[in-house]
Amino acid sequence: MDFEQLNKGVKKIITKAIERYDCLDIYEIKGIFDLLKENQEISIKNAHDKLYKDLSVSYLAIAYLGYLSVTVDSIKPFRTDSGWNKNSNFICSNILTQVTNFSLSIVKLVEQGLDLQAKVLLRSLFEQVNLIIIITSRKEMMNNYCEGVDDNSAFSIWSAKFRTNQIKSMISEIEYDLGLEQDRELFEWLKEDRNKAYKFLSSVAHGAFYTNLLGSYSMFQDEEYMPFALFGSYTDASIYTLEQLNWLIYYLTIMLNAIQIKVHSFSGPDQCNETYDICKSLEQIFLNTYLRNLNVKERV
Repeated sequence: MDFEQLNKGVKKIITKAIERYDCLDIYEIKGIFDLLKENQEISIKNAHDKLYKDLSVSYLAIAYLGYLSVTVDSIKPFRTDSGWNKNSNFICSNILTQVTNFSLSIVKLVEQGLDLQAKVLLRSLFEQVNLIIIITSRKEMMNNYCEGVDDNSAFSIWSAKFRTNQIKSMISEIEYDLGLEQDRELFEWLKEDRNKAYKFLSSVAHGAFYTNLLGSYSMFQDEEYMPFALFGSYTDASIYTLEQLNWLIYYLTIMLNAIQIKVHSFSGPDQCNETYDICKSLEQIFLNTYLRNLNVKERV
């Protein structure tokens, strides 16, 4: 943020306010702007110092997702025949754009010490990920989704077809259909972990008492002191946020690959495609880096 430009932009308003209210002082207001800038710089430095491994994985994932969003509309891995929406790939490309931008927003908020706000977006990202998995696996759900062309129709369709319990049930069914019935333990773990994470993030999004209370302070492992986090401050709570973000993108990648093969009979373009090759290379780098980082954490 250009604080000097901001100061110029509100100078007239501040001047008028000072003339009206004797308690206001131009230096007091400037001090607040300076504090905002200082907080931002300190939070970013602390985040880069303490979260550099998870942040590196996140930025790599975001680069991959961005390339994927462009690649999907180019190579068209999702079917457009046999009852599938003729714009399936364009629709999925747009959702992947949102997945990419949500992920980037979460990382930027974490860097600036706004972890609770990042968690609110993380819940929205959960919904976007569930959405693209469902509509690429169920042609009727793709068609239902595309009927939401305005506020009223979108609300009506969401209420009828995309309620939380319905989505949870469909995701489990899709996982089962894609082969997870062969590993019952993994299947049950995914369902339990997803429900637990979504329940917690919903508490954050809905402003639960305990999340608003704890989210107003920075927390550090093995320390009782919790400094006030007004205007943003680094917190170790961001470790969870980035771990969930990176896991969610990893999960989405695995699921989309399985859906393309089993549902859409797509294993790659018929002819050599440079865009596709770059995208798959980025995908493999992300997957390998994510797993390597996970293994390091488990050893520690």
